[in-house]
Amino acid sequence: MSRGRRAFLGFASDTLGQLLLTLAGFAMAPLILGHISAALYGFWLTALSILAYLGLIDAGLGLALTRAIAAHAGQVNDSRLNQLISSAFFAFCVAGLIFAGAGLSISAWIPDWFGIPAHDAPAVVRAFRVVVVASALALPCSVFSGITCGFQRMAIDNLTRTGVALAALLLSCVLLFLGWGLMALAASTLFSVLATAMLTGYWALQYHPGLQLRMHLVSRQELRALVSFGGYFQLGRVANTVALNSDSVVISSVLGAQSVTPYVFTSRLATLFSITLASKMPIASLPAMSQMYAARDFPRLQSALIRLSTLRRG
Repeated sequence: MSRGRRAFLGFASDTLGQLLLTLAGFAMAPLILGHISAALYGFWLTALSILAYLGLIDAGLGLALTRAIAAHAGQVNDSRLNQLISSAFFAFCVAGLIFAGAGLSISAWIPDWFGIPAHDAPAVVRAFRVVVVASALALPCSVFSGITCGFQRMAIDNLTRTGVALAALLLSCVLLFLGWGLMALAASTLFSVLATAMLTGYWALQYHPGLQLRMHLVSRQELRALVSFGGYFQLGRVANTVALNSDSVVISSVLGAQSVTPYVFTSRLATLFSITLASKMPIASLPAMSQMYAARDFPRLQSALIRLSTLRRG
């Protein structure tokens, strides 16, 4: 399959998955609000925004790893690839520990910051702690997704993630009916992280059978290269995170968590089409263009960049 076709399938699967999950989120809203209060659901949406800020601690290593793997995927050099992957994996482990420490350390103050009633405060703290742990685990596990995407199998990775996300939504529905309340959303998030890690780990082994995660394979040189390259992506991620997640935090802090729910659902479609989808095609094209650059195939790289610029202007 050609690079262009793989990039298109990656873009299409990512876009369709995002649309499907957005529609599913709208459909689930009445069910969720039938089992937990608007204030608690508003808190949940705000908590996800807070965690998005904490997630910037990865320093852009995810995209940098995908790019580096794509550049070397055509070479028979398992040792070099395993150095890249091990360096990123253990760096993500450190980032995950820092993330967990930061998230858990602020958990006790979350109810006061967002005006959560005292009787709901214990449930809020427990749910926040569970999702902090889940998000911390997701950092090192994201290496498996980076491997799959680096080998230009973005469509498989996207379909896997979408399928797991839909299963997690179904699980949250079941747990809500069983009376788990806010913890149903937290538990489904933890399930999503663990299931995604298992499935993306399977795909990573399919495309890189020689995968090894060893401390002795960690290379300072490779890690510096990843951090240096990832820094450029990090600037864009910071801007995107601020654009997508600041509103919920501000509204919850000033007006209370109950005001977040109507705001998020009235603005979600506009945000989806104006910001989220606009970033899909460049991300889907990154592995293919990285491989062309590594092969010094500059004419085809130039042609691809021109076509991509034309699509974004259109």
